[in-house]
Amino acid sequence: MIADKQELVGQRAYDLWLEEGRPAGRAEANWYQAERELSDRAAEAPAVDRGPAADTAPGESARETAAQPLPETPRTGARRRTKA
Repeated sequence: MIADKQELVGQRAYDLWLEEGRPAGRAEANWYQAERELSDRAAEAPAVDRGPAADTAPGESARETAAQPLPETPRTGARRRTKA
């Protein structure tokens, strides 16, 4: 994901450099401007629904998973968490 972001920033910085007429010594300024532009776009974008939590089964909500009782340990009868 970081590589994707860097690629987007690099492409936008290159486009800015071309738009400016390819001036020498503007790489860093163009890079920072590209980062700002992409950050602004990301802040304006609506939130993305990523769906159910990764540890829930299909058709099962996170709330239903959390409501299940924990299994008891054989020795003490105390409840413990297990990976499903």
